[in-house]
Amino acid sequence: EFFKVQENQDYSYEDCLKNTISYFVQKNEPTLLFFPTRKETRKWAAWLAKEIDAPRAEEAITELSRLEETRSRDELLYLLEKGIAYHNADLSWEERNLIESYLKKGEIKIICATTTLSMGINLPFKNVILSKDRYVSDHGDDKSSYRTSLSLADVENMGGRAGRLDWGKEEFGRAIFLADSLFAETVLQNIFFKFMKEDSQRHREMISEEGGLYLPALKSDRQPLYRPVKKEKDLTTFLLKAIVEGENSQAKLKDYLTGVTTNIKGNSSYWIFDFAPKDEDLEKEINAALEKLLEYQLITAGLSPTAEGILICAKGIDIKTYLFFRNYLENKAGKMSHLELITLMALSSEGKRTYLPFPQFNHKTNRYNFNDWKYQYYNKIRELIADQEEEYKEIYQDILGRDKEKISLADQDYLSLKKAVLLYDWIGDKGIRELEEGHKIYGGSIQKLGEEFSWLADSLKVAAESLGWKMDQPSQKNDPLSQEEKTKKDNWEKIKTLAERLNWGVEEEGLKLARLHIPGLSRTYIKVLLREGYEDKKCLQQLSVEELAKVLPQRLAGRIKKRFPAEICKLKTDNRDLETSISCQHTPNANDQRVTTILDIDPHRPDRIIFEGKEIEVTAIEFSLIHLLAQHPEQVMSYDELLDKLWKDEEDAIYNRVSFHISKVRRTILKIIGKSKINKEKVKNIFTVVSKRGV
Repeated sequence: EFFKVQENQDYSYEDCLKNTISYFVQKNEPTLLFFPTRKETRKWAAWLAKEIDAPRAEEAITELSRLEETRSRDELLYLLEKGIAYHNADLSWEERNLIESYLKKGEIKIICATTTLSMGINLPFKNVILSKDRYVSDHGDDKSSYRTSLSLADVENMGGRAGRLDWGKEEFGRAIFLADSLFAETVLQNIFFKFMKEDSQRHREMISEEGGLYLPALKSDRQPLYRPVKKEKDLTTFLLKAIVEGENSQAKLKDYLTGVTTNIKGNSSYWIFDFAPKDEDLEKEINAALEKLLEYQLITAGLSPTAEGILICAKGIDIKTYLFFRNYLENKAGKMSHLELITLMALSSEGKRTYLPFPQFNHKTNRYNFNDWKYQYYNKIRELIADQEEEYKEIYQDILGRDKEKISLADQDYLSLKKAVLLYDWIGDKGIRELEEGHKIYGGSIQKLGEEFSWLADSLKVAAESLGWKMDQPSQKNDPLSQEEKTKKDNWEKIKTLAERLNWGVEEEGLKLARLHIPGLSRTYIKVLLREGYEDKKCLQQLSVEELAKVLPQRLAGRIKKRFPAEICKLKTDNRDLETSISCQHTPNANDQRVTTILDIDPHRPDRIIFEGKEIEVTAIEFSLIHLLAQHPEQVMSYDELLDKLWKDEEDAIYNRVSFHISKVRRTILKIIGKSKINKEKVKNIFTVVSKRGV
């Protein structure tokens, strides 16, 4: 239909792709192209942008240019010049949402995607071009990942994106395989339109309607071509899950295993589990695993799960990770740091299994030393440990070397160190673009790693709770907590907070905004809001969309105001009811003349201020700002005045600098005097930020 293939002539894949996409562009039909990997989506999107001529996505470019600066944003800005985009897990939520929005509006015509668009998203594609294969990793193990051909279910899911929003209309969608020769066309027709359909029908016939059992003897004389197999590496964890699910006797457990494994005779289940190694006696391995579960006190002699056994299954972690966490925490004395906790998780078996992409761009291998990346991250972790003076801690001993001996780590351990360094940066103050360029990984992949470790931190928190670290009650009634108990409780609180920070990649003061769960409010925008002094829901409620749009993208500002419209409250003043918007700043009672805050400033000590008798360390610029404002009490100093006084030699200085330093001083004071609600109100009264005017 699109172009003729001569019987004796072959075309390259590139020619087929270019001619097909050009045809759809001329017909103004939105087209989705599936590729097995993220790298291929970027590669082919860039290739199409060079080869075809398509309309510019004007509004999409304007809006995208206001989003946070990332490498993927810059790549998309180039592609949108031709109305092309890619869609994969390397993009932020906001970038993916923008692409989907402008596809629906008709500006974006071509999208190259991985399976992120294969299920659950209905978009107005008229054509879907399918890849011939897909990328698979068994049980999340990326070492054993491989390419394989698409299944019929894959074809139906991917092809089902075409014409998805055209139901009830005469229009239809196309699911397309590109064949660059008549031979390739014949192969594709036989695989996907003949053999696979026949085999799928035979599989449906083999599933009994009553119990879902696999019954080849009753339903068919032929053996199936394919049976779904799930590889299980950890038999001990698998058995614990089975016991927790109710297979809590020898007879029940044997019947259950007979139904789900190929290693034991009599398997009648459609889904099967395969245990390695295959050449050993599985029943012997099962008995050994049950003995381990008893030894670890995860089950009783009667094959009932203990509280810890149930906990492991509830959190979905393997037994090795839980025992690694528990053993370390049991022997832990003293305070734990964020670096220590992240390193602990990175060195666990679940942490090592967590996927970290190979450097995705600008990676140059040293031809004389292929292991240079190992020493780069090894030196970085050593520097971080030295900066925090934690060389004595047990978790670092195998990294630093015991008794100064020469150390040699496995590749997997070096990768764990890389994850630890990356995640420590992720919860710090570095921008996302700085993280991307420093670690050669796209922001979406960094965020995914943070989310995985957030789950691990939550599991670590539960392990600490099982050891009594939460300290809901003192050890004896009415007795205060001992110093050791206080330390354990503080460590539990730190683990709990770390789990949230890893999920969003924010510092502790950004958690209030992160917990609002506003789509698109990423770590970068949270930092912007904090710098402006907007730290919680109340602050967002008192701002208009226009005010928010000055510091955030318009689409995000609108989303925030839709979630939190301005609330109106009543204040009594001079016996009159006045309506006013809720404000982030505290308004003192006019009848209360008591002095509630005391701020001492000594010009001879520009390194500190005194707040309510407590010394607060400040930087030189912070002291200058406070001193300048103190010289003009009860007056509003404009931003221009403040910038002229403090940054007169810097032409590019903007009012954000003032807001940033005011917010930083407030946070520093609260760290010293405590973050109670009363103290926060006191600190807000030091400076009053008058919207659009000054301080």
